[in-house]
Amino acid sequence: MTPKQIGERLLAITNALVDKIEEQPFLPPTIKVSNVGECSIALYRSRGSWDYLIGTVTSDTFEGVLADAATFIANLPSKSDMAKADFQRDLAELIDKGNEIGIEVDLMNPLTAAMKALSENIITDQRAK
Repeated sequence: MTPKQIGERLLAITNALVDKIEEQPFLPPTIKVSNVGECSIALYRSRGSWDYLIGTVTSDTFEGVLADAATFIANLPSKSDMAKADFQRDLAELIDKGNEIGIEVDLMNPLTAAMKALSENIITDQRAK
């Protein structure tokens, strides 16, 4: 692959990422090559996101890492699904914190029930009625 071809593929990966996550990434996808010849691309959400590193793909060739990045992006959940997962994680942390500090069980039960319902809806894609 020529540097121009690599740049074109990186631009396509950037565009696919923006389309998928509906925001500009904190850092654009860039290929890094290690001293042992491993190629990697780190993929980011916007800087305002709580956890802006989405993931990293690696391969021993430029073609391989570019293809793996495209596949990784295609398999990402939608922005709304990511937001739901973020909310679910935050709610789980809130429940854990409530348990740690001794919040009354009667107050925690609705949160625990909501967490269970969210988990089931996400797994089975059932919309609450």
